Amino acid sequence: MSIPFPFGKTSLFSLAEFVSRLLGLFFLAHFMKAFGLDAGGMFRTALPLIILASAVGSVGLPTALTRWLAADGMKKQLSNQQRWTIVIATLCAMMLTVLSLNAVLKLSVIALLGIGPVDQLLRFSIPLILIMPVGGSLRGILIGRGQNTLPAIAQACGAITQVALVNPTTVRFLEHMHWNGGEAGVAIVTAAESAVVLVLAIGMMGQQYVRLGTNHKRKAAVDNRNSTISTDTASIWRNLRTIFRLTASPTLQTLLETLGFGLELPMAEHLLTLQFGSAMAEQWMAEYAAVAIPLLHFPMFAADGLATALLPTLTRGRAVEGSQALGPSLQQVVRSMFILSVPASMVLFVFAPTFSGWLDAPQAANLLRVMAPLALFAYAQSPLSSVVQAQGRSRALLYAGFAGDLSRLSTLFISMTVWHLGVWGLVSAFALGVSVETGILYLFAWRMTPVAIPWRSLGYAVLAGVQVCAILIFAAHLPLAYGFLNHPLPWLAIALITGGTFLIISKEVPPQALLPVPVLGSPLNRIAKVLAGQDE
Repeated sequence: MSIPFPFGKTSLFSLAEFVSRLLGLFFLAHFMKAFGLDAGGMFRTALPLIILASAVGSVGLPTALTRWLAADGMKKQLSNQQRWTIVIATLCAMMLTVLSLNAVLKLSVIALLGIGPVDQLLRFSIPLILIMPVGGSLRGILIGRGQNTLPAIAQACGAITQVALVNPTTVRFLEHMHWNGGEAGVAIVTAAESAVVLVLAIGMMGQQYVRLGTNHKRKAAVDNRNSTISTDTASIWRNLRTIFRLTASPTLQTLLETLGFGLELPMAEHLLTLQFGSAMAEQWMAEYAAVAIPLLHFPMFAADGLATALLPTLTRGRAVEGSQALGPSLQQVVRSMFILSVPASMVLFVFAPTFSGWLDAPQAANLLRVMAPLALFAYAQSPLSSVVQAQGRSRALLYAGFAGDLSRLSTLFISMTVWHLGVWGLVSAFALGVSVETGILYLFAWRMTPVAIPWRSLGYAVLAGVQVCAILIFAAHLPLAYGFLNHPLPWLAIALITGGTFLIISKEVPPQALLPVPVLGSPLNRIAKVLAGQDE
């Protein structure tokens, strides 16, 4: 037997990721307009280091809770032991994040790493890294229990909060507080993460109130909470050991992955400053970190949504049917990555000047064009990590992360100090690092469940990308009043609908993937079934 592929959950989480990333680009554009390109570069340089410090709470603990609760089944109600286990684990994660931030700050004494300029900004982020484990725990609980809608809504609310806070009133307030652009960015992200936690907490309390229902059930729940904890101490500590074990691999993988990217940026800026001066170094770093990387990663919303949906589904399926049942899911992951990354890389390559111009950094177009062919390797990391974890091979994440970081940082150092490639040394380091890490993850996943590469899907993905690019090129050559530059969203929608329709007709995208679309899900599903020849 094979495990049903989570098309519905993937579409739901992908939609939430799409909204978040789209609003994130709006936030970045308005943020740099309000505070300047240099502030955007400083913020983007500090952000990986903040993620590095909060890896336990923002990645490791949510992943562990998702796997732990998913393996336990689809029970909606947490037991008394589970509640206490999650509370203790969350408090431990908060303490570890503070210790991790302190360790990152200690690295600022190494001049080569270039962390010194963002030292104060990292100290300013302490409230943010304390909030992140709370939100991570709530998301892990809900996704592990199969309650996917509320995390998706909360994620969208966080992105909306980010965009809403970049307004003249907020800018005046931040100037009154004498905060620089980097501190303003951290403050806005902290407020957005607080909004996410608030939405999750209110939603879970509402679910609990509805679930209790009658006074009899409410009394039973109170009696359960008031039961003595001492008799459950052994179970709680056993559960904590399980969670800490499940937390270790994704946390270390995130630490290694973020360490490479987090140390790469300040180290690159330090080396560029020594060779070309601070002004040129700041401009190149802003173009790379605040423009090229966000644009390249924007289409990753579908890959991240797929990864979020895969982990609980495959973990639960493996517990019931064994590892061999994961084979079809792995092949579907590869197909999905072809369908996503090939058209995305083609569009990014062709329209790099346009997209970079929207963020007031047209010079970043050349960087984006060179990095666009790497979309497949960048997008495949999250889904492959979920497959490997579901296989019980979490250690592979560590091997892949270590190899990727080693290749990334060594290439960066050699290309800038020996070959003097300038900003292209950054691109070379990114290319080698992401290729090595993704290749190792795929090798581990393939060794456990060998599958054939779906060349047919690759061909159809190329054809879909050609159609999307053709429509956008046609729109770009229309009169300005009707063209792509003045009306980008309608033309992007037309191009994506055309490419999606082609993939549905070619049976590469199943109709059920459209069901979670709000309001239009059912009609789109019926239309897709007709196009795919599945109409009864």
